[in-house]
Amino acid sequence: MSMPSNLSLLPLLAALLGVACKNVASTPTRTADASTATAPAAAAATAPVEGLFDFALMGDQQYTPLEEAAFARMMEELDGERVEFLVHLGDIKAAILPCTDGLLEARRAQFDRSAHPFVFLPGDNEWTDCHSMGGDPLERLRFLRTHFAQGEESLGRKRVALVRQREQGYPENVRWEHGRVLFLGLNVPGSNNDARIPEESRARDVANAAWLKEGFREAKARGLRGVLVAFHGNPGFPPGDRCPGLTGEYTHYAGWLSGLAREAAGFGGPVALVHGDTHCFQVDQPLKDPATGQVLRNVMRVEVPGSPQTGWVRGTVDPSSTALFRFTVAAPR
Repeated sequence: MSMPSNLSLLPLLAALLGVACKNVASTPTRTADASTATAPAAAAATAPVEGLFDFALMGDQQYTPLEEAAFARMMEELDGERVEFLVHLGDIKAAILPCTDGLLEARRAQFDRSAHPFVFLPGDNEWTDCHSMGGDPLERLRFLRTHFAQGEESLGRKRVALVRQREQGYPENVRWEHGRVLFLGLNVPGSNNDARIPEESRARDVANAAWLKEGFREAKARGLRGVLVAFHGNPGFPPGDRCPGLTGEYTHYAGWLSGLAREAAGFGGPVALVHGDTHCFQVDQPLKDPATGQVLRNVMRVEVPGSPQTGWVRGTVDPSSTALFRFTVAAPR
């Protein structure tokens, strides 16, 4: 997420002094599912659940030298975790850092060393906001596609096959299935969905709408248990947001959100919307059915924490739960 120029240097300066880089390990572990958005959590089942599995979510990290070191330790820790795959929701550097080939290539090499399959989705700091550092956003997006989305599989030492929206020119949009759940990733960045380049934003919205429709259609046809939709940008869900980082304009998400709501309402089963961008952990149910104006009770929104915190969120698919999904803040030990 791009921050105002008079504020963007503060986390960097504070981190270099060794006082700003907090770690979520110092915060009590918090777990949430769709039911806990409105009611107390139910007691956890003690017996093993057939089909239960975990995965890792992260985003908006490695903004400072201290965070880079913490991220490296976290990745080593994650190598020993029992998770099926990792999903990075974008922003792999601070907006004030230049968008150089070398930095992006180093990040790609780091992700490729993961012991688990690693799925990367682009955030605004590595392409949309590169104009602020003298870069060309569209050229940077082409670079990301070449270096992060060149094959039909994830990154990592162990890999999973991905279906990409390659024929339409959006190979960064992906989907894969695990445990009777469809995971669907989209290029929906922060900074108001690249509103600075309206022709790019409009064309990508069309492609994203088609990818959503195709994914939900497949999930229904195959009788899958649920769908998780992952993307970077906080779209400013109405009527508000508890994250203090939510500032600026959010006008260029409305059409995309409406289409997402229609697909989720039509699916009917559990749907999780996972994003980053504004750097705070929150779980709620803000999405409304465009036909009725009522909250879609089958949909939960999850935001992962970000800089100055270094950590990840454990996602769990639990077929014994009516909510299907639950999420717990985690951190390196």
